[in-house]
Amino acid sequence: MLVRARTIIHPEPGVSQPLFLGELRRLAVVNPEAETEISLNRQNLQILQRSIAKSS
Repeated sequence: MLVRARTIIHPEPGVSQPLFLGELRRLAVVNPEAETEISLNRQNLQILQRSIAKSS
């Protein structure tokens, strides 16, 4: 199973920029105790944080 997190920011009027934030990967779907791997795109999380601060 794979779940991806993404969002869209608007750095300026009329411009949309998609950002991939991270993903969760379950290594075995049938086994509820299987390991789960989470990876984050820290650079894009920082871009998102700056975008939120700028719009406030």
